[in-house]
Amino acid sequence: MRPNPKIIGGSLAAVVAVSMAFIKPWEGVRHVAYSDVVGITTACTGHTGPEVILGKYYDEYQCDAWFKRDITIAASGVASCVNRAPLTVNQAAAFTSLTFNIGV
Repeated sequence: MRPNPKIIGGSLAAVVAVSMAFIKPWEGVRHVAYSDVVGITTACTGHTGPEVILGKYYDEYQCDAWFKRDITIAASGVASCVNRAPLTVNQAAAFTSLTFNIGV
C-alpha cells in the first residue's frame, strides 16, 4: 500500500488503524455466522462473502484478519475518490466507516 498524498498527516495505514478503532465498538463482533436483517450471511465484524458459512464459528484471529482486510478495501476506495481536496486522517476514517457499511 502506498501512502495517499491527499491524506493530511497520515498514510493509508494510519487511516486503517483509526477506522478500525472507531468502527469496531459500533459494529461489534459475532463469532458465529448469522443471517443479517436482509438475509446476508455475516460473521465477525460485519464480514460477508462466499467464505462465510451460516452457523460456523470464527475465532478472533480470523475475525481480525477479515476486519483489517475489509477496512483496507474501504479505505483504499475512499482514497481513490479523493481528488479535489486533501482529507485529514479523521475525515478519511469517517468516510471509510461509511464505505465499510455501504460499499465502495
